[in-house]
Amino acid sequence: MKNFKLLCSLVLAAMTLIFVPASSAQTTPIIAVGSSAFFGAAGLAAATGDPIRSAGPLCGARFWTGTGIAIDSRSTLTTPNLPTESANVWIAWDNDTTPTVVCAYLATDNTIGQRLFFGTGASGNAVLTVASNACSTAAGNKISFVWDTAQAGLPIAVQNVINGTTGTACPSSGTATGTHFNVAFGDIRAEDSQAIASNRVLCSDTNSSPFFPPDGKECLGYGPGVTAPGTAFQSSYSTAKFNVAAYSFTGTDPISGLTIPQSVQQRVGAQAFLVFVNTTNTAAGGFGQLTSTATPKMTSVSSHALSALYTGQTFWTRDLYGYTGVPSGVYAHALQREALSGTYTIFETQVIRARDGFNANSQETGLRAPTQPGYTPSCFTPSATAFPTVSCDNPVSFCIGSVCALRTRVIGTGQMISVGNTASLPDTVGYAAWSLGNFGNKLNMKYLQLDGVDALYPGYSSADGGHDGNFPGGVTGQGTTALLPAPTAGQCGGYFNGDGSTITKFSCNSYALPTFDGVQSGNYRFWNIVQVQYYGSSLQTPSFSPLNIAGFVLGAQDQAGGSTKILNDFIPATYCANAACSSTVASPILVFRSHYGLLGIPPNNGIVTPSAEAGGDVSGSIMPTQAELDTNLVGGSILVWIQ
Repeated sequence: MKNFKLLCSLVLAAMTLIFVPASSAQTTPIIAVGSSAFFGAAGLAAATGDPIRSAGPLCGARFWTGTGIAIDSRSTLTTPNLPTESANVWIAWDNDTTPTVVCAYLATDNTIGQRLFFGTGASGNAVLTVASNACSTAAGNKISFVWDTAQAGLPIAVQNVINGTTGTACPSSGTATGTHFNVAFGDIRAEDSQAIASNRVLCSDTNSSPFFPPDGKECLGYGPGVTAPGTAFQSSYSTAKFNVAAYSFTGTDPISGLTIPQSVQQRVGAQAFLVFVNTTNTAAGGFGQLTSTATPKMTSVSSHALSALYTGQTFWTRDLYGYTGVPSGVYAHALQREALSGTYTIFETQVIRARDGFNANSQETGLRAPTQPGYTPSCFTPSATAFPTVSCDNPVSFCIGSVCALRTRVIGTGQMISVGNTASLPDTVGYAAWSLGNFGNKLNMKYLQLDGVDALYPGYSSADGGHDGNFPGGVTGQGTTALLPAPTAGQCGGYFNGDGSTITKFSCNSYALPTFDGVQSGNYRFWNIVQVQYYGSSLQTPSFSPLNIAGFVLGAQDQAGGSTKILNDFIPATYCANAACSSTVASPILVFRSHYGLLGIPPNNGIVTPSAEAGGDVSGSIMPTQAELDTNLVGGSILVWIQ
């Protein structure tokens, strides 16, 4: 795919000032923000013992999920002020009354996480807070198969640590100073987040029509987001919004004019993304019928057919089915993420705009930008249980004339999956990162192979090691009751942080967990490397006592690595080789994506020298890791190959 043209320039102020972000490493070693795709795996690492090191939880066995609030430190530098960000949060700690370790993760999604982490104001970067009544707010149980041990609310002592307060009673209101973020998790590299996601969203779209030609959607027109916030992306199913503002991860902050502290990026692991369909419509032509009783069954979808659907060129379920005999008139409804999402960017570059298809396609094709004539904002009231009936650009309700194969907008991974799993919203098509936390107990949907390749198993059918697209779960009470019946055949149940007595321990019967054969072979196209970013001039040496960022990442990788793995959410970039963790194994990931230069940063694949990795890779071609190692023997590198 061609690289997006960066047609907009951000206004940079002249003053510079070097600062060190505030933190209290002894109490809050991990205050994370970013990708909702890695939210569950990181929470599991925080609250569950390390299976390789045979050590206790990294942050403590106490756990609560709910709603967190982030405040951009540059909020008062724009008119109007930059809005606060509200998102799912998990918090893990070791002691309810006198906590010595508190960790947290705010799942804002990729590019907002990057903005909050890198956005530089006079006090540092953004801060995390929780509402003053969090101490009386029941746990959200927001991660499937992870039990919130603090069901009645966040302990006051822990709330004080996060909010920077000192109260001894649960307040009904109050002002929090918050805790600065010290780590960001991203679905894509920081170069891609800024150049292909943020800059593309912020620059102006002045085309006369939202269709190609003339509009190739290299610019989306939601900015500029420097002196004032840009236009927010609105959900078609709730009041949720995805706010837009300028940031940079290097150099000078475009809003404050301050120097951005130096940071490093480190690979966490390879994460597969799935295309799924809602299967509640079992009538003729519905996805429920096509994926269960049709002959042949629908088991795969073409990336090119998806590209046509997401650009309004096709509209019926049978256009994705690939065989004749399916009646017309059953519309396939495409769910798409906000354009700053890392997941959106991965789907956009690797499926919708891929070079082997029509790379002027976009999920935004046919949608007017705020800078285009005729743009329609807020023209219907979103509903969580019904499709919209009015054409609109933001929130999205896209029809061509009377052909209403809807394209609609969801905000965040959680809403993508919850809408896709809603029984009253049949025949939807969506995409999200695979994880047990995301897809566990989602029984109104199935995932499909992409171009005939399964992302998770050697094959799609049970005869080939797969599960025919079905997700694990279905145990009554999951997420609301600590003690559950044992999972029945073919199901997973209980909790990863269960102790086997007061809280049921996680287990599966005949439901084998993923082996990621399609990713490892290089044949599955829809995956990317999760990255972690933190401040510093070089990669940290992992430490578990005291816990540092690199130690936390390694603990998360241990959950998914080696013969003792308890979580199959991703392929770890590395993990402890033994209980002493005295050395680490070579990367078990067998493939990589070719890197390319962005923002003036020369590319380096980072295979031969991991610390030298640089440039973008979300659009890169998939290559065997061994091929890069062998190319290096003669002084070469597989660079600037684009998918």
